[in-house]
Amino acid sequence: MKTPRGAAGGDLLLFIAFIVALGVVWVATGGPERAISRSGPFLGNSPFSEESNESIPTVDQRGGTSTDGSVITEISSRLLDLREGEERSPYAEHVSLSISTARKEDPNEEYLTLKTSRTLNGTLTISDWRLESSASNTNITIGPAAQLPTSGQVNTEFPIAVGANTTVYIASGRSPIGVSFRVNECTGYFEQFQDFEPHLPIECPFPIEELIEVNKRSFAFEPSIDCTNYVSTLGQCLFTDDNAIQNIDSQCRNFISNNLNYNGCVNLHSADAGFFKSEWRVYLEQDQELWAEDDERIRLLDESGRVIDVVSY
Repeated sequence: MKTPRGAAGGDLLLFIAFIVALGVVWVATGGPERAISRSGPFLGNSPFSEESNESIPTVDQRGGTSTDGSVITEISSRLLDLREGEERSPYAEHVSLSISTARKEDPNEEYLTLKTSRTLNGTLTISDWRLESSASNTNITIGPAAQLPTSGQVNTEFPIAVGANTTVYIASGRSPIGVSFRVNECTGYFEQFQDFEPHLPIECPFPIEELIEVNKRSFAFEPSIDCTNYVSTLGQCLFTDDNAIQNIDSQCRNFISNNLNYNGCVNLHSADAGFFKSEWRVYLEQDQELWAEDDERIRLLDESGRVIDVVSY
């Protein structure tokens, strides 16, 4: 039996009205501006949609650099700023140079600072590396040093080998003790009578500790109460001359004269763990300043002339 024409037409009109109503609701709730309209067939957020939690990272997220390019600028002006034909040294990633007091006019106060990274494996021999000035065309070589300097004796010098996390102060002037050297537990004694830039660390063992140590090693030495009391008043890294200890017994005076000085400290402690420090003092032995007060660019070059680092001011 046929469906009446009027009933079929009414159903069609009802369906069309339903579709139009859905369209009105869709437009009213955002329509084509909604993110889901661009999400395609993905069930969740599209990896390329604006609503995605996994958005493509910015430069900051990828490299930790700021959007103003300051880090990139620094790299360009230092490690990557090579003259035509120059090569970057393989040591560059583990060594940095800073100007420190390079602007000073007095060569005894003028120094640069070289540092090695914590991630350096093994050692680097820095003797025969060179420092080059753009202002004066100075080209000067880093020389050898004494691993263990001695006081009052001729020192034997060797190429300087530095490990990880080491600081090397490279002074323009002459060494107060006549030699470049590695800092150790006892070198603070040098500060009493000479001037160092920067100052040497005062890390010598306390005199009362030395008294106890010598007493342990020599049963023949038994310090008196007066000796113990007097030694306990003495400070670190200070030599006491004979005139100041006349009222102390001879055994105590001998202890002070033999042990409370640089050489005595070395004799007692050179075999100790941690005796040597991760610091060197290197002297270029110049009588006048090396680096200009301004408009200066200093290059650190390895033994093959490759650029390790560049500083400018």
